[in-house]
Amino acid sequence: MNHPRIVIETNVDPAAAFAFVADPVNEPKWNPRATRAEKSSPPPVGVGSTFTIIGKMVGREMKVDVVVTELDPPRLFSTRASSGPMRFDTTYVVEPTGSGASITMSVAVAVEGPLRLATPLIREGFGRRLSGLAPRLKAAIEAYPTAGEASS
Repeated sequence: MNHPRIVIETNVDPAAAFAFVADPVNEPKWNPRATRAEKSSPPPVGVGSTFTIIGKMVGREMKVDVVVTELDPPRLFSTRASSGPMRFDTTYVVEPTGSGASITMSVAVAVEGPLRLATPLIREGFGRRLSGLAPRLKAAIEAYPTAGEASS
């Protein structure tokens, strides 16, 4: 199945890029719809760790519960987020390049209930939105404090 995805090339050390994307608390730094994010389980972050993302959608505040489903530092991080009838399985793959890191973010969108009939349209819209967020994610990764420290 074809899932929306973006690929970002940065001059940031792969470990620093991974540290940023493997912490859902960083989402409000690049996603304008996410207004607040907090860890809701004890440290450290691992498979099964939970987070709550608060954001705005269609003018209303929404709460999204996020659970870490895969963690293989410094390369792979996956989460499952659920909100109402929609589920988002997000995967980040971080790979070293000659000058930094390549980050691939893919999102599998699943819709349940009556909205299921609109799944192709929802995926297409989400893909456009994700493409629009790519420059913001790149800038946030490059501005992350450990990015400068790790690449120095």
